[in-house]
Amino acid sequence: MNICYLSFPDSNSGCMGDTQFNFRIRQTSGKTNSHLSVRRKEYDRNSPLILQSDTSHLFGFVYFRQVKDKTSRRGYFQKSVVLLSRLPYINLFTDLAELIAPEFFDKGEQLIEAACHDIDQWLNPVPGDTLQLPIMGTVLQVKVPAKGDLKLGAMGIPRDTVQPMGSPLTVVPSLHAAETFMCLQPVLPHIQLLWELVLTNEPLVIMGPSPGITCGTVHALINTMSPLKYMTDYRPYFTIHDSEFKEYTTRTQGPPSVILGVTNPFLRRRYNTGLTLSESGEHRW
Repeated sequence: MNICYLSFPDSNSGCMGDTQFNFRIRQTSGKTNSHLSVRRKEYDRNSPLILQSDTSHLFGFVYFRQVKDKTSRRGYFQKSVVLLSRLPYINLFTDLAELIAPEFFDKGEQLIEAACHDIDQWLNPVPGDTLQLPIMGTVLQVKVPAKGDLKLGAMGIPRDTVQPMGSPLTVVPSLHAAETFMCLQPVLPHIQLLWELVLTNEPLVIMGPSPGITCGTVHALINTMSPLKYMTDYRPYFTIHDSEFKEYTTRTQGPPSVILGVTNPFLRRRYNTGLTLSESGEHRW
């Protein structure tokens, strides 16, 4: 149910056309495959902190389409395609959703089946390796950074770019490179204060006109701590329908240490510290 609610923009955001964003939710506890656990530990041991897997949360990557449709009872076609992963590969999975979703809207569920079949053929991510990932007639090429790849350029475009036979190649410059400067440009005069708030785990609410703006800003703020890993909770996109809504908005105690990206003004009023962003780049505290 949480995935369903988080896959659709809040009614106050008024998103029309195609919108992309991502969210992060707690994972329900359950049995863990021991083989996968060993493999994941090995991956985490050799990966930069910001790219390590998250065993307690899932990342969701959403491609949402809303267009007017007279044949629909509600007057709109509204549907989302969502990719789920424990890995914070923001750029890769955003690009992947952008490839799959429009084709799904045009061709239906058989396209999802074909995409899943392609993804099943992918090799496991190994830090330091360059992967070629076939998907729907094209190939995504991306380098998986190793722990020592922190020098300038090492986490960027793969050096060993080889054109696969018979398939067009798309190079993904980075698995996870937040658009820090672009997202935080409207608030540069306050950047040191924001960095201090993130560093000291103070609660922050980022309110914007669309989920895409809020989640981009949340990731940009967290990225200001790089190469350190932000260890406190954060939600790139959060709605009042989330099952943890009461936990984050209780008045019986102080707000928890969490960074929330929201589009509903109701949530901002619950916190003392908030940042409001507009489409034009204006902001207010």
